[in-house]
This record gives sequence, structure tokens and C-alpha cells, in this order.
Amino acid sequence: MEVKRTHILSLAIDNESDVGVCRRKAVALANTMGFKDVKNGEVAILVTELVTNVIKHGGGKGKIIICQIETEDHMKALEVWCCDAGEGIANFQEALKDGYSAAESLGVGLGSIRRFSDELEINPTADSYFRQLYFTELPSFNNCIRSRKWLPSKQWLGKHRELIVGAASRSKPGESLNGDAFVVTHINSHISIAA
Repeated sequence: MEVKRTHILSLAIDNESDVGVCRRKAVALANTMGFKDVKNGEVAILVTELVTNVIKHGGGKGKIIICQIETEDHMKALEVWCCDAGEGIANFQEALKDGYSAAESLGVGLGSIRRFSDELEINPTADSYFRQLYFTELPSFNNCIRSRKWLPSKQWLGKHRELIVGAASRSKPGESLNGDAFVVTHINSHISIAA
């Protein structure tokens, strides 16, 4: 699947104050993309857990890349790459389970990341252009996690995919002009809404 990346933020992680900075920037981008309050909260938790894992388990040094992606069919997602200089996760599938921890913690971080991600991949392959621009120091970062959270489509699209727009009005008795107005809002190449 070909994707176009825009609004790319590349941030270093090397101390605990970076948790808040990365979270705020991710939520601001999600808000700009059209994510609503609940989904913005999920983005906040996802990024907080990713950056906290770098500080606690990833050698204390890393990098996060936050961007918007768009597919050829205009689906949009918030994409987060988080890389660190740690030793890696010995058993990723086990680490995704709540309660599993390599350190003295609650062990819910990766489970939360999994729950709030629509797609989650460990050590994914980046295309060469993206890798050259944002991962030039990748050899020093041994491990990467990529998360994607897709922008939800309108809830009613499934029932009304064939919606056809039309409007009719007439003047009030005794008047020659009509005061009604109509707005058509474009959602995608197949659907418009009249109001």
C-alpha cells in the first residue's frame, strides 16, 4: 500500500520531559487531522507509553517520528515511529500481554499501545526516501515500533453510500423571493451531504 507522508515531526527522546512534549505534539497533529476527543486521548496514551518505554527500557535514548499518512484512496492515519537504543524485546508477543514486565512496572505499556493502535509492527521496513531523511542515525537505534491510528470515517457511511443530493423550495405565499439556502458538503468522491 502506497502512502504519502506529511506534517512530519522528528523528535529526540533523551529525558523524561520529552514524554510531555511528544504527547502534546502528537495530540495537536491528531486534532488538526480531525480526530475527536476520545481518539485524541487514545493518541495521548499511545505516545506517552511509547516514549516512556524508551526512557525506562530502551536505553534512555531514542527518536520518535509522528506524521500524517494518506493512502491512494484518501484514508488518513496518524503514524508514529518510535526507535530506541536498548537491547530490544526478547519476546514481543509475550510483552504485549498485560502484566508482563522486564522491569519493576505494571507491565501494561505495550498492551495499551496495542489496544490504541489500529496497526502495530516491530522493526518495520521504511521506504528508502523516508529512511534516508529521518533514520540516518538508525544504526544507533536498535529497535523500532511503528503504530498507525486511522482517522475514523463517518459512522453513517455504510448505510448511505448511494446518497443522492437534491433540494426543493418555494417562496412564502405573497413573496416573490425565497429565503431558503442549501449547503452541500463534500465528504469523499462518492458522498455529499445537503443541509
